[in-house]
Amino acid sequence: MKHILIVDDENAILEVFRSLFSDDDYRLTLVESGQEAIRVLKEDVVDLVITDKNLPDVSGLEVLKVAKQVRPVIEVIVITGYASLDTALAAIKEGVYDYITKPFQLEEIKLTVANATEKRRLILQNQQLMKSLEEAYTQLKELLGRREHYSQKLDDVERELYRREREIQDGIALLRRAREHAHQSYDNVVPLPKKNSEEK
Repeated sequence: MKHILIVDDENAILEVFRSLFSDDDYRLTLVESGQEAIRVLKEDVVDLVITDKNLPDVSGLEVLKVAKQVRPVIEVIVITGYASLDTALAAIKEGVYDYITKPFQLEEIKLTVANATEKRRLILQNQQLMKSLEEAYTQLKELLGRREHYSQKLDDVERELYRREREIQDGIALLRRAREHAHQSYDNVVPLPKKNSEEK
């Protein structure tokens, strides 16, 4: 369930938001000051912030700034009754998702919230995919390293087997030559004549 933090110093506006999202699958936290909003941001996990720009204590832009510092993936919608180019640019610089002026259409707010939460979901999904890819790449590098290690070992074993095979072949050839030499020596032996019994 997505957690939406709504910040406005007018209780009537908060109740409008409560009614607007009552049928949706959201958990709502409604606060009337920027300090309360900052406390919630630091103590709880928030997915989306809707804040009025003009609050009695700190600016809605400050709430936006803190939200992005606490969790960069939080999307923030700033609402104001006094739009100005400088304020809009400042909000954009701090990473605002949308900047809406009063009076606004309720369906516009609902659509903006739906788009903002979907954007956040896609960002988190992308981060998870990137993490999975990095882990898979690390595992692949380890496997390739092991393969190279075992390949080197296999090459060493093959060279040793080849060396021993050559030694055996040389030994066999040497034995053959020795046997042939022995046969030749035997063939060259002149048999001694047998003594006749009459000569004795």
